Amino acid sequence: MLTRSVKARHDRILKYEQNAGKQEVVFEWLDNLDMASSIFGYLPYDCRVRLRTVCRPWKHAIEQSNLLKDAGLSGFGEGVGDAELRSVLRQSGGLIRLTLSGCLDIQPSTWALIAKSSPELKTLEIEACSFSARALQSFARRCTALRNLAIVNTDVKDDGLRSAPLRGLRQLKLPWTVSDETIQILACASPELKSLFVGGCYSLTAHGLGSALQQLPLLSTLHFGFCESMDGEDVTEVLASCSTTLTSLSIPGLAAPSSALEELHKCTSLTRLVAKGGYFSDEAAAGLVSVCPLLESVAFGCCKKVSDLTIAALARHCTKLKSLNLDHTEVTDKSLASLYSCTTLRRLGLRRCGGITGPEVIKLAQKLTRLHMLDVELCPAVSAADRDTVWALVKPNVTLLLP
Repeated sequence: MLTRSVKARHDRILKYEQNAGKQEVVFEWLDNLDMASSIFGYLPYDCRVRLRTVCRPWKHAIEQSNLLKDAGLSGFGEGVGDAELRSVLRQSGGLIRLTLSGCLDIQPSTWALIAKSSPELKTLEIEACSFSARALQSFARRCTALRNLAIVNTDVKDDGLRSAPLRGLRQLKLPWTVSDETIQILACASPELKSLFVGGCYSLTAHGLGSALQQLPLLSTLHFGFCESMDGEDVTEVLASCSTTLTSLSIPGLAAPSSALEELHKCTSLTRLVAKGGYFSDEAAAGLVSVCPLLESVAFGCCKKVSDLTIAALARHCTKLKSLNLDHTEVTDKSLASLYSCTTLRRLGLRRCGGITGPEVIKLAQKLTRLHMLDVELCPAVSAADRDTVWALVKPNVTLLLP
């Protein structure tokens, strides 16, 4: 049982002085709200509520970091979870972020309750849920502060999204049911949209997405991939409509040709590029990275034609590169030698690369002292002993980084 003096020390940001050696242990992370939010954020919502009663510093850290206004509920449906949701809303005093996952048949009364009790709700994430389009329309009409909306793996009717008054959004993640007409209406309603995520859409065409992108002059993040209705020419048409403000682009699972990358030469502010599985040439990839000097993260995995020319251009022009994925490409030991100058590189993927050898990989690990991930699994010319040596070189740089 703690004495009164120890409790007083806990109230003073938990500074505790050990008698042996007079060494002081200071819980400085409680002073840092970002760090406290990261630590307590791993806990379920009900645990965060109970932890407020432990001591004043914990109560202060939890309440000041808005952890009680960030709730995630899963697995309730058909009215079963209404009581739990009401309890969360009562304890939070109004949510600013809500995540609903695996919730079956969300009732209109539930949506009305959320809108009424959380007028300042800014972020709503819905995953694998079912609800009526009419309920979404009523909810969107009331929550005018909503800025971030994500609807994933949810079979919501397309006409429901089209008629919902979703205005003023900044981030939007759409389900696979979205159509050309719907995405154009949503883009027109939110011209200040900065992030758009579209994936697996079977009815969306290049013309529809391109028309929507032309209405989004401030868009900085775009993800569209695994769209069955788009071929190489369609990808080129979509990228031609992108704004010059684009900083992050992800087009995985699309057969992006060389002409598609040429359309991106205007996007000189790109810091992140994911183009896995593209059909573009080594020259096209090299030409793109040479005009994007701010690139920090690049993924050319499974691009069979990417080789030494692209890597040399990356090393020469992209001096801020931190993450590079070259899995299953045609890179060779010459590419590894080009990467010696990339001293900021921290993550490098070379899985299934048949043109690299163990000694050169080890030499690269010795040169790049900041690497904390070097994946050389399933490389035919890299032995198990070589991989162990690489891990011994990289292991000292591996640290626990809070998200």
